[in-house]
Amino acid sequence: MTLNNLRFFTEIVKDMNLGVTAKRLFTTQQGLSGHIRRLETYFGVRLFERTPFLVLTKEGEELLREAKLILESESRLFASFGTGPNSRSGTLRIACSIVRSRFYMPDILSEFTARYPSVSVLFVDENVYRGLPIFEESDVDIVIGRTPPPSKGLKTIPLTSITGYIIISDSLLRKHTANADEFIEKFKNGVEISDFSDTIPIAHTGMAGRESWLSEMIPELKNRPKVNIDPESIDILLKICKEGKVMLFASETYVKYILKTYSPSFYENIHFFPHNLNNERFSFEEVLAYDSSKFHPQYFEDFIKIAVEVFNTLKEQ
Repeated sequence: MTLNNLRFFTEIVKDMNLGVTAKRLFTTQQGLSGHIRRLETYFGVRLFERTPFLVLTKEGEELLREAKLILESESRLFASFGTGPNSRSGTLRIACSIVRSRFYMPDILSEFTARYPSVSVLFVDENVYRGLPIFEESDVDIVIGRTPPPSKGLKTIPLTSITGYIIISDSLLRKHTANADEFIEKFKNGVEISDFSDTIPIAHTGMAGRESWLSEMIPELKNRPKVNIDPESIDILLKICKEGKVMLFASETYVKYILKTYSPSFYENIHFFPHNLNNERFSFEEVLAYDSSKFHPQYFEDFIKIAVEVFNTLKEQ
């Protein structure tokens, strides 16, 4: 039995509906049931009558009274110490794509920091944890990106489907393509990497010295000359693309970042081809993930709500 079990128990009692509580606390009904089960096992009593609706037993009512006293004592101690999980100060650690986050994170942080100016937000590149159960291997609180590997308490919220683009300068395309104008017209609605000359190197972001995860999804990348650019140098990648040294594989969000950030004259001689894979539009799901087995402070819950709202707004634009 832990204080975490008691916190979730008191939250369940507020709604007397596991579905409602799970949605409100960004967790799962199974997780809430687990907290009830552990308390009932620990004390050897039934806390709820479960049919047809949740109703507290006499033992449940007694535990609720004591649980409130215990949690109030904890709150008084935290208040005395000037610390605590419910304080409006703290640190939120987020793993995300350094490249894609340039497009959506400013809007999220603008709203979040206005509400919680004393909460620090720290970012790490999600690629560092590729293939790892991130919430078990690190102190990361939230992931915005690809779905992490399964782990205890993993909860994901779909944000958007992100498509890919191939960006190439007009000069590089014409250098390696006999009938460039016909090529541009033919593939303006979608092109496969194999449609380009295999002598054109392709660049994409990724951890330096390590093959990008994209090569796993797009096997042809493994046999094509390529350049990996460290995340902090992403604008260098765009510069060498513009100068006709490489073509660039980029996400839809990075394309939107380019169009939003730079003047039209900057990219007037650059082509943005939608990327197809096996005759279908290449895409992957962007999700928000976190550990639902933990009891999170209010600012954590508000950050999630803000992030979801921002992504919904961006999809409508």
